Amino acid sequence: MKKSAIFVLIILITGLFLSFTSFFSEKNSIKKEKYLSIENAVKNKIISAELKGSSTYSGDAINLKIKNISPVDTIIRIEAGRR
Repeated sequence: MKKSAIFVLIILITGLFLSFTSFFSEKNSIKKEKYLSIENAVKNKIISAELKGSSTYSGDAINLKIKNISPVDTIIRIEAGRR
């Protein structure tokens, strides 16, 4: 009985430790990410972008190819209504 109580206690402490470490690692990784608009990313030569209209106003209206040309991981945001 005593061995099973110690085993359960070790499992609970391990789970608690892992939940705290994953919480803090996710919080720090969010700060490292860089969010850019597509306009700023192209101007600063972080990405190259090729945009082609498909001549429609619904469905897949554009074809957009983006290539990261910098060594930095970047998240690009394309704003709604972007012109």
